[in-house]
Amino acid sequence: VLMLPVFMFWFFLQITGKTVFKKGMAFTNVLVIFGILKTIASLMPISSFRLGFTNGLMSESMIIWFALVFLEIGLGNR
Repeated sequence: VLMLPVFMFWFFLQITGKTVFKKGMAFTNVLVIFGILKTIASLMPISSFRLGFTNGLMSESMIIWFALVFLEIGLGNR
């Protein structure tokens, strides 16, 4: 709950172009990725894998977000 305002503010900064990232990068926000993964989890059959996947959704979202930011910074310098 405490991280929610931070991610929303980061989205606002990116969508208004107040960061070094392109405006389109705002849609790689952790909350957007979390929503996509939550949708995928809801489509999975009930199993122990789904339970583990659901329990790690925020961590998985953060890893994907860090990878996307890393790729954007790395590819943006070329």
